[in-house]
Amino acid sequence: MRRPRPLHRLLTLLPLLLLLLHPTPITASDSDPACTITSPVTHNFFDLRPLALSNLTGSSAQTDYISLGHDYPANFTLNICAPVLSPLAAHAVDLPPGVANVSAFYTLPKKPSRRRGPASPSPSDENDNEEEEVTVYSLGTPSTHLLLRGRKLILELTNGSRCPTPSTSTSSSSSSTPPTPLYKSTLLTFLCDPGPLDPSLPPTISFIGSLADCLYVFEVRTPHACPTYHDDSAAVLGPFAIFVVVLAVFAVVYCVGGCVYQRTVLNARGWRQVPHGNVWRGWGRRVAGVVGWVVRRRRGGGGGGGRYSGLNSGGGGGYGQVGGGGRRRGPGGVGVGGVAPQVVISDHDEDDDDDENRLLDQLDEEWDE
Repeated sequence: MRRPRPLHRLLTLLPLLLLLLHPTPITASDSDPACTITSPVTHNFFDLRPLALSNLTGSSAQTDYISLGHDYPANFTLNICAPVLSPLAAHAVDLPPGVANVSAFYTLPKKPSRRRGPASPSPSDENDNEEEEVTVYSLGTPSTHLLLRGRKLILELTNGSRCPTPSTSTSSSSSSTPPTPLYKSTLLTFLCDPGPLDPSLPPTISFIGSLADCLYVFEVRTPHACPTYHDDSAAVLGPFAIFVVVLAVFAVVYCVGGCVYQRTVLNARGWRQVPHGNVWRGWGRRVAGVVGWVVRRRRGGGGGGGRYSGLNSGGGGGYGQVGGGGRRRGPGGVGVGGVAPQVVISDHDEDDDDDENRLLDQLDEEWDE
């Protein structure tokens, strides 16, 4: 009996893997305001409230959004997170019980009726005649509940006008119960479009298609669909903080990696495991010397006591003689007032580097004076 190959086993487990990896929609939490949503994964905040049109501001220039149907026999009127402003929405047909507001609709012309005599409608009846000549179909009620499916921002509108009933055979319709009525719904997908320089410009709404005149899909491009942050207290790193983090990571990698290399490859132990230990110790001595020099400058400003004695006149140039010996320091020149300063060191070992450094510091101070 042949054993199944690993590829066959993988193919049998593929449906289960797809089921486990299928993303579930992320809904807005209770803490998010209406028409907003915060992603729990990336903490991005989406705010579509500026897209909602209303007449509360008193501006009569605001109108609903229009989307061309192109090959569909009608254009669409929409609003986002709010009811439409057009008065035609009040005449939508075949709405579910208890539904009054409409967030999207389209109109189709009625069949023209023949009249025997001419009629001259008054200007006040123009709106009523327009409403009588078209049939208004609702695409859904207003919704402020946003969804996130992966990286897609979605808004669903439900409870529109009744969908067309599919034609069935007479035998099946007589024997079965009436089907449950379906109502039109709309799916709005929002895409981040940072192109418009003015955020107050209306969004670009494109009609994608419909399914059996019951489900309608639109694509909305707007800068308001770009992710932002909910408040300033969010965990956002500035440029300086990012630089500090990168520098800290580099320092940790340098220290840990260098110590591991010194210990494993060079078999170093103790402080010799520190990478470039001699260089860091040398810099430490230099920094300590500079600090000591600054401290001595602040304390006394020169005049030696105890170990250092005063000045001897002499005709030699430069800084004079050190410890009465023949060793000279510095270039030839004239001291203060034509006298070359000479410092005699008592009880001092000339080979001591520290005493020589102190001597040079004192000579520098006297030369500056």
